[in-house]
Amino acid sequence: MNKTQRKKYLAMASGINAKQGDINRQGTPDEALTRMYESEMRAIYRERMEADDKEFRYMQAMQKTRDPSVKAAYQALIDTQKKNKENILQKEADTHKRYSGIVGAEDIRRSLQDEDDTNRSVKMNEILSQNPPKTYASQLEDAIKGSVRTFSLFSIVTRIMYKFMNSLRQCVNTMKELDKVQMDLRVVTGNSKEGIQELTKSYSELGFKLGLTTKEVAQSANTWLRQGYSISETNKLIEATAKLSKLGMVDAASASRYLTSAIKGFHMEASEAESVVDRLVTLDMKYAASAGDIAQALARVSAVAQSSNTSLNETTAMLTTMIDVSQQGAESVGDALKTMMSRFGNVKAGAFTKLMDSEDSENLNDIERVLNSIGITVRQSTMQMKSFSSVLDELYEKWDQLSNVEQNAIATAFAGQRQRNFFLLLMQNEESYRQALETTENAQGQAAEKYLAYMESYEYAAQQVKNAWEQIT
Repeated sequence: MNKTQRKKYLAMASGINAKQGDINRQGTPDEALTRMYESEMRAIYRERMEADDKEFRYMQAMQKTRDPSVKAAYQALIDTQKKNKENILQKEADTHKRYSGIVGAEDIRRSLQDEDDTNRSVKMNEILSQNPPKTYASQLEDAIKGSVRTFSLFSIVTRIMYKFMNSLRQCVNTMKELDKVQMDLRVVTGNSKEGIQELTKSYSELGFKLGLTTKEVAQSANTWLRQGYSISETNKLIEATAKLSKLGMVDAASASRYLTSAIKGFHMEASEAESVVDRLVTLDMKYAASAGDIAQALARVSAVAQSSNTSLNETTAMLTTMIDVSQQGAESVGDALKTMMSRFGNVKAGAFTKLMDSEDSENLNDIERVLNSIGITVRQSTMQMKSFSSVLDELYEKWDQLSNVEQNAIATAFAGQRQRNFFLLLMQNEESYRQALETTENAQGQAAEKYLAYMESYEYAAQQVKNAWEQIT
């Protein structure tokens, strides 16, 4: 180091004095330069060790992968580290050259190199202990695993080919099914081929929204259109059918049939269809009676319920109570309530003839005769009957004061010998009936809310994939 360079480094040391404290407290300026040299060289050797470590790990990772693109990516990283190491070596040489005039600089460098070699050896042993070189046995094991992988790959490819062929067949079948559905829609609507294609496209979009295939939506539309509903009304009915089908766990055809009975039986509009599903779903959540079972029972009694002036809410509450308590099949419960309402509205021919000939108020049926004996009338006037539910309300008020004989006589009059147990069950569970009735009156929007849960399911996603596949085909 010449005099000019020495003055430069002494000035540098003096600058350190001003920032970090008086260097003379720790030693002479030459000692300060020595410590600076040693510190810089240690940092360089650490940097080189980190570069070596990264390069070695990238090489190991590259050997494990079979993907050419991944290998190329690792090779690029390795080349970057090699270039980095060249820069580090040049940095080491430049640093040593700058400090070469310091007394003992060469000894410090050799000492640091020996320390670095030791550290690198320890580091390499650590890496090898984590990834030991493979023995003959392990190489043989890898060879066997490679053969197994090859065989597995062959099996996978074979299965893929079979699935591809099946997909082609499904594609053809889907095209045939959609063509048939489109033909049915043309017959019902009278639209042209182009008009039906546009209609099918709209049904596909609706199906994707609801988690249904295009075929399912089109078949449901065909069912409702045949009943005389407009296309806009049909779309609302399709949504209601889908929600009843998925939430009530019944097939789409059954859901359409149940909704048809309820809507037509209670003289409802198409826009009210979802409100029916709201009631059924809400009752499903609170009672041991599924929405599908209640809907099935309702389909058997809706027309008779309307004629007996019993509302939809009252009818579904009665059915729910009977299913929940008895745990009998939906058909049995529906038939039992239909029997009660039919017998309630039955008018004997002889009694009607006498009623028309004179104003003699002879009992119209056995129910009127039995209820009259306990002070309950079934008619508002000579020619106007009360509703089934209002008579039931009056009977609830007196039921607990009646004798066992009176209760059985009333049950037999209402339901006959075979269904009398259902009537007794309904009378003995007034509180459950009242709660169910209140539930139906606060059910608005429940179907849409519960359908959101279905929209997060795997089935919904799978149906959307099928819908998309239909659009491709």
